[in-house]
Amino acid sequence: PLPAAAVQAGHNGADTVALVREWIRDGRADLAVGAAETLRARLPGSSDAVALAGDAYLAKKSPERAATLYRQAGKIRRTWPLTRRAVAAYRALGR
Repeated sequence: PLPAAAVQAGHNGADTVALVREWIRDGRADLAVGAAETLRARLPGSSDAVALAGDAYLAKKSPERAATLYRQAGKIRRTWPLTRRAVAAYRALGR
């Protein structure tokens, strides 16, 4: 996998997405959140970057933050996969 510094050094979005997904899969949610937030800062108008950060927070057991990010992503572009992820965050919150 790419080191976290590679994300900050400007690797492309696809590499960062792959890295975040790998860290989520490996249970390394703190690293996933850091990389996803770096991507979100670089691409603030990207619904995919915002949703990816939501995925990382959901993996970190922070469903409130995930739900907030999913709402933000939905304001940019709402897709069915995003809707399903938002539902998962709300369920984790008991809503």
